[in-house]
Amino acid sequence: MVFIQELHGPKETMAQLKPLEHRNIVRLYCAYWASGSIYLVSEPSVISLRQIMMFRPSWGLEETAALSRGVLDGLMFVHNSLEIAHGSLSTDNIMLTWEGGVKLANIGSSIIDGKGREHSSGDLRSLARIIQNITEPASLLDEEPRLALKHPTGTDLDDFFAQLLTVKHVSDIIEHNFVKQAQGSDGLTRCVWKWWAAMCY
Repeated sequence: MVFIQELHGPKETMAQLKPLEHRNIVRLYCAYWASGSIYLVSEPSVISLRQIMMFRPSWGLEETAALSRGVLDGLMFVHNSLEIAHGSLSTDNIMLTWEGGVKLANIGSSIIDGKGREHSSGDLRSLARIIQNITEPASLLDEEPRLALKHPTGTDLDDFFAQLLTVKHVSDIIEHNFVKQAQGSDGLTRCVWKWWAAMCY
């Protein structure tokens, strides 16, 4: 089984695409051109973070730390190895696997868009927005949302969130104390399977 995504762009941009393989990136197998569109063929993922958040499983600091670690590892690869910014990081394109793995999707689109890694701080601010929405779901309803935690947790998460808004590179924050609290993928695995059980029953 594979996932096929259609993109609109000149055929010449396909030359920039190549197979991608990293534990925190949705694997891109190949790309082809047909009927005026580019088609990207990639591995399927189980569920997006948005779907998980709509279900609102038991989610705490452990899960947020594990998610942050996976996203930062993925961004490190995108920024340093591909030398681009993701450019559109959101709960729609952060994917979770059955094993609780975290994978960034839409990297093919990012390659074609070609935002240089000088825009990498924007990806970190996007992660801050995602953490805000997870920690304070009511922020999704704000008419003019601000990147600020209205209710600080009194933990390392508060400083981690603040630094995401100011640092320029993943390497500046990936060793933060909050990220180091990630204790494997067990918590995220439970969230995925609870979501699946709810969908089945």
